[in-house]
Amino acid sequence: MKNAITDNECDTASRGRIGGSRCGAHYFDVRHMKIRRQLITLILAIAASYIFAAEPIVVTYNKTNKFKAKDFSKVFLTREGFDEDPHSFANYQPLGVVGAEYERIRIHYTSVNKDSVNPLIYEIIGKTMVKRNICEIYGNLTIDSIVEYAESDEIGTKQGYTIGKYRFEELNCKYAGIFEGKFKSYYVIRKNAEPMYDDINFASDGFENNLYEGTWISKETGKHKICNWGDSRIPGIRGLDDGTGLFLPSEEFNDWKSYRLAVQHDSITKEINSAIEFEKWKWWK
Repeated sequence: MKNAITDNECDTASRGRIGGSRCGAHYFDVRHMKIRRQLITLILAIAASYIFAAEPIVVTYNKTNKFKAKDFSKVFLTREGFDEDPHSFANYQPLGVVGAEYERIRIHYTSVNKDSVNPLIYEIIGKTMVKRNICEIYGNLTIDSIVEYAESDEIGTKQGYTIGKYRFEELNCKYAGIFEGKFKSYYVIRKNAEPMYDDINFASDGFENNLYEGTWISKETGKHKICNWGDSRIPGIRGLDDGTGLFLPSEEFNDWKSYRLAVQHDSITKEINSAIEFEKWKWWK
């Protein structure tokens, strides 16, 4: 039997000290494997660079101290309008859930005022509605940070967001509770004016603003329930939203039936008109 040739012997052969085709073939195979491994490593590195390049780096600046003197009331205030067509419905009101079953809650701020002492606190007055139970709410938003994007989507503007915490109390109703949690709201500043609600990309898929995540605590029992809401989207929930470009509640959640009928229908029926009318009801008035 012929003796096997080791890698060290083939390294020596490559320098001309051991001859023979057997050593030369072995040396070629080893070199070929090394080159193939290097090529695979290079290809993986290039692929990884493309994957991570798909996630752009968003540059931001903390402008809390600079912007805290500005009035962010109009960023937080609920929008009033609905489309004028009586047979269609475009929602501008917050969408919200309370409890693990995603029962629908509606919330509307009727007044937002900057605190006269602390520039980072905003006093909130408004109403909530679950089914037909309407409560008054009073409380505060407290801004923790005001952030500005290095680049904006509209020339001549500044865009960014505020993050902070909130606490509201329901009054003058059955089943009253307390809301606590955190929020994130997007703003736009045009020509150094006061911050406004950022609706620059309102018509774009996935638009969202004024996002609240927290809990509702029953005054009567002390029971805690998840309670999240937002404009156009509801943050931090899974299984409710079947929509892609727009929010569309799943059929399995009956509490959202009127909303689903109002935003998605092929023809106008008595049931559809009733749903649109109900969704356009200014219940907070």
